[in-house]
Amino acid sequence: MKRLIITIAFLSFNVQAKPFLSLEQADKASEYLNYICMDTFCGGDYNWTSAQVSCDEESCTLQMNAMSWYDDELEIGPETFEALPEDLKVDGNIRLTGAQIVDSGLYTDKFEGTQFTTECKFSIKSNNQTLSYAQKEEIVYAETLDCVSDLTHLLDGLDIRI
Repeated sequence: MKRLIITIAFLSFNVQAKPFLSLEQADKASEYLNYICMDTFCGGDYNWTSAQVSCDEESCTLQMNAMSWYDDELEIGPETFEALPEDLKVDGNIRLTGAQIVDSGLYTDKFEGTQFTTECKFSIKSNNQTLSYAQKEEIVYAETLDCVSDLTHLLDGLDIRI
């Protein structure tokens, strides 16, 4: 009996929680976000590209690039970005992680501008493990909309405060 209790206790400690999305599902969700971008959250002030989702059992992290659709006066290279105060780059669960001057890559009105790398972390409820992939994808999409809104606000604040 003693062995049985020890074995059960040992097995319970070795069970690892599964991430909200597996690596394959996270890649699929990233492809989905990049595919729907132009018809949804990319219609704002910034062109959002290269969405990449990764998850553990408690949270997901969304990384994307953001660049203004317009040629503006705000040009921030890597050195200037590093010198910015932290409160301009971080707000709770969102952060600007880098900046570089790049060609806009737009089909018309090409210009040089600042492309920011961004990151947003959102929590996952523990009872979501039983959801289908489609249901999880909808959660990631809804969280992406919130992230884009929050990151847009953070980016807009740079233009005012620099």
